[in-house]
Amino acid sequence: MARIEISLPARQLSRWLWRGLLALWLGNALALTLVHIGGIEDGWGVVTLLHFDREQNLPTLFSVLLLLGASALALRHACTENAPAFVRRGWQVVALVLAAMAIDEFAMIHERVDAALRYYLAVEGLPYAAWPIPYVTGVLVLGVTLWRWFWRLAPAMAITLVIAATIYVTGAAGVELATGQYLARLDPDHLGVTDLTRDLMATLEESLEMTALVLLVRAFTRHLPRAADARLAGMHP
Repeated sequence: MARIEISLPARQLSRWLWRGLLALWLGNALALTLVHIGGIEDGWGVVTLLHFDREQNLPTLFSVLLLLGASALALRHACTENAPAFVRRGWQVVALVLAAMAIDEFAMIHERVDAALRYYLAVEGLPYAAWPIPYVTGVLVLGVTLWRWFWRLAPAMAITLVIAATIYVTGAAGVELATGQYLARLDPDHLGVTDLTRDLMATLEESLEMTALVLLVRAFTRHLPRAADARLAGMHP
């Protein structure tokens, strides 16, 4: 089979990703200033475009692209030559999960899961933001499934993945649940009421998630195998 070499400048790529995250963070700060100091709810579309807690805007696009990029890099790792079958399957599972997370981020599936849990369960004491409950369960199942794969990773890669996963789960589940407890008092009827505290909590949540994804992409890029089966690029012998 013909071979194809893929070389990505990890340091340069991560530098541009950090700059992109900083630009988005400053844009979110501008949006919060317009809303909470200037009393401008939309600001000619600026708030909607840049606010971390609004969906399907530039921060959402950035997160989706990071997840899709990480998924593609995981598929590239799955093509590592001479790797055991369970290692290749592990990378394929990781790629599939990351792609599913990208779809979830874009289509706001977790928001629909949250609404369905509240509507169908109607359990007393169910958190305001209930979607992290089934998602954390899925993460635990995934951890058990990938345990053997994880121990075959290079130590530097494994450490970075643990750090990135910890940061991501802290934001996506931990901060989300804390925010839900706050909103349960601020907006018990789910009318969309918000304030500066809520928006700052959303800023923290999204910042942690995007930081984790940048770390993940950088780790996957730094440890790319040197050669891949040409089938990845649709080439022929």
